[in-house]
This record gives sequence, structure tokens and C-alpha cells, in this order.
Amino acid sequence: MMARQASHTVVLVLCLSSLAEASWASPIQGLIDNCFACHRHPQQASGLAVIEGRDPQQMSQLLMDYKYGRQAATLMPRLLKALSDSEIQAIALALSQPAQSQ
Repeated sequence: MMARQASHTVVLVLCLSSLAEASWASPIQGLIDNCFACHRHPQQASGLAVIEGRDPQQMSQLLMDYKYGRQAATLMPRLLKALSDSEIQAIALALSQPAQSQ
């Protein structure tokens, strides 16, 4: 009985740690994945402008301009207001890196 409880505890701990790792390992990656609901990867034929491989400072500035109303757009200002400036900077930096296999 005791060994059975211990094995259930181990399984539960492993499941919870896997769940935590999946949820918290890369919160920025989750935000970036949302970008590709509209924006396209370089190898795709359709979608909005390619956002990968751009200079991180320029991308960060553009996103901040959308967030703070210095750049006109329909949807981007509303989306970016939900993010902190540091999240926006992290997204810009991550998008500047070469694309992983998508």
C-alpha cells in the first residue's frame, strides 16, 4: 500500500512539473506564437508582413509606437497595451533571431 502511494505521488509530481515546464518555460514564445496568427513566416506565401529577422531595436521601437499611439493601426495598439514594455522588448529580441523550424 505504501509503495503504491509513493508511486502515485511520483507520477503526480512528474505530471505537475511537466505541466509547469510547458506553461512557464517560455511565456514569450507563447506571445510570439500569437503574432503568427496574422503575420507570416518568411517561407509562407500569405499573411501580413514578415516580422522575423528584423533589427530588435527597430522592431521594439515600432511596437512601442503602436502601444503608445505614435503609430496608427487598427488592432496592434489594443494588443500591445496588454503587454509590458519588457515583454515587448523580449518579443522584438526573440523575433530578430533566425527562425526555428516552424
